[in-house]
Amino acid sequence: MLEFEVTRDLPPPIGELSADERGWIVDALALLRSGDTEPLERALQEILEYRVSLEEFGDFLLFAPEDRRTILQRVAEQVPELAGVRLKHTGD
Repeated sequence: MLEFEVTRDLPPPIGELSADERGWIVDALALLRSGDTEPLERALQEILEYRVSLEEFGDFLLFAPEDRRTILQRVAEQVPELAGVRLKHTGD
């Protein structure tokens, strides 16, 4: 396991989304209604990638899938358009 405190260090405060990021979320929400969560996870991952250093994002990619989803859930909780949206955790 990496020497990285998942619960404390990621994600940073997300702040205001760019127009592109907002578009990714809107597109992902349309697909989420059909049950496809992958586009939303990809959009959240791209938002995170823009907010952290290359090294931090590389560390993120090394985490177990459930840890990555936990971090992405925290990103989602900072996006007003995603209020109440919960990412599906496999094995739950």
